[in-house]
Amino acid sequence: MAVLSGPDRRSSPFTSGTAIVLYIAFVRVVLYFIAGPNYGYFRDELYYLACGEHPAWGYVDQPPLIGWITWILQHTIGTSLWALRLLPAIAGAATIALTGLLARELGGRRWAMFLASLAALLTPVSLALSHLFTMNAFDPLLWTAIAYLIVRVGKNHYEPLWLAVGVLTGITVLNKYGVIFWISGVIMGMLLTPLRQSLRQRWFWLGCILAVAIALPNFFWQWKHQFPFLQLMHNVRQSGRDIVLGPLPYLQAQAQMLGFVAALLVPPTQGGIMEEQWIVKRHTTP
Repeated sequence: MAVLSGPDRRSSPFTSGTAIVLYIAFVRVVLYFIAGPNYGYFRDELYYLACGEHPAWGYVDQPPLIGWITWILQHTIGTSLWALRLLPAIAGAATIALTGLLARELGGRRWAMFLASLAALLTPVSLALSHLFTMNAFDPLLWTAIAYLIVRVGKNHYEPLWLAVGVLTGITVLNKYGVIFWISGVIMGMLLTPLRQSLRQRWFWLGCILAVAIALPNFFWQWKHQFPFLQLMHNVRQSGRDIVLGPLPYLQAQAQMLGFVAALLVPPTQGGIMEEQWIVKRHTTP
């Protein structure tokens, strides 16, 4: 006697790897509703609110994107704690989703996608970054999106994606300058892999032109004002505020912030974004 069976659970869109990743990302949205209005304004958030009142192509201590986003908030949904922390929460959820999808692009199935996105959700420093309205809330999303596109280029050999990589890279430079070092490392890595074939394609160089064109106005602003950001970084180093770590202590600090289990799972784009502010600085109370 034939037995009628329901649809294969593996083929159900509700139990697919993508669906599981989205469920985990939704948890981050739920956390926003629980924690979004709590703890009051962080001092950096107040500073960015002030920057938003004076939109420009640059500021002494950061690129202009955070000021522009603040200006948009001021002229749309406002700057209450609920409104101010909405975008970081969305960015955090999107980062979790992209991390799971990146795991799939790297060959992982549902279990790998689940572990990757869960690690991205539970990483302590990521929870902190995606709670506050700072540049650090958007860097993980931008870096992970760039990594996702580069992996897609490597897998599918669809060279026009370099245009999107270029646009995202230019936008990311306008958020924080640290991506320049990561992109430099990516290009060095390309030379050691078959992806170096892209260096012969016009799409890669067109992407580079787009990235430079987007970031160029900020460079001109810095040039016009005698590169105040570099002067600030020099003064910070001279003040002794930063702690210089060797390779092993550096990795230990990374593991502590990512969580020792999650540190084994979270992609490099998640760990790499923890720049000097979160890794080698000794925080001081102003």
